[in-house]
Amino acid sequence: MTAWLTKKDGLFSGDDFAFQVSIEGIAPTNGIVEAWCTVKLSLVDADPGLLQKVITSTATPGQGRILDDGTAGGTAICQFELSAINTELLRPGWQYLWDVQVERADGTIGTPLRNGILIPGQGVTASTA
Repeated sequence: MTAWLTKKDGLFSGDDFAFQVSIEGIAPTNGIVEAWCTVKLSLVDADPGLLQKVITSTATPGQGRILDDGTAGGTAICQFELSAINTELLRPGWQYLWDVQVERADGTIGTPLRNGILIPGQGVTASTA
């Protein structure tokens, strides 16, 4: 999946922002039970990086939740929520890396999504792999 988060989507430094990612290839007996979205300046930065959101199927304000674990249709949907305090950390003109790691029901952990974010001017542009 490829998606772009831009100024038109409402992502500005200092604003609250929620976004969803889709993760394909989920087995019917091995759904996603936890997911992490991490934003870093460099791949060598230790977690939690600049910011990290951890979600489960239970909605947690300011974090998000797993909307669909993927067991029914093979595609999981995760919603992450960035607070105004979080987006203030993203500076215009800077490039960041982000990833989404997931834990499946059998305990395995993988990183199905990883890409970059370029903060241009007043908005944020992000892409998903």
